Amino acid sequence: MAAPSNRGQHDADAAASATPPPSSPTTTSSNAILFVSNLAPRVDVILLERLFGAYGPTIAVSIHRDEEFAQHTRYALVSYASVDDADTAIASLHLRYCTMPRVPLVVVYHVASPAVSAYGRRVGQRLVEALQAGQSFHTIAPLPLADFDQAYPRSDVDVPALMQVPAGGSAVGGSAHHGFRM
Repeated sequence: MAAPSNRGQHDADAAASATPPPSSPTTTSSNAILFVSNLAPRVDVILLERLFGAYGPTIAVSIHRDEEFAQHTRYALVSYASVDDADTAIASLHLRYCTMPRVPLVVVYHVASPAVSAYGRRVGQRLVEALQAGQSFHTIAPLPLADFDQAYPRSDVDVPALMQVPAGGSAVGGSAHHGFRM
């Protein structure tokens, strides 16, 4: 297992490799592929389809292991038919949604995405800059989509409840946080 001090650099390297180059196309009609990291071990494809499906129809969802860094490091690839749906998922989930206690998901365009929006490119650039500067995920402010593209009409979509929590707000074995027990 790598020393904890290397983790920040690995996150920056992973985010950099997931951030598309400036020459990527920027259209709303091509498929968009998102890179999702910081997944809890119990997260599966069905859960991700439900979570990301709230922001538009998903074409494909897959979970992978990062063999270069550590056996337990997992990431997902989520494909959408449009960058508008992908942007909405990024704006709603990136650094805002946790599948593990106090560890937010990283949701950015994958480097192999056929289409990338200017918003998505900027989110990825900000993440890489912050991680290379040594910032933790908790200090990186998400980039609101409404602030970036005020002309595009969007409606708010709530993050779906992934686990029913009994009245009183606690689940057996711990408290509920974003649909998961802690």
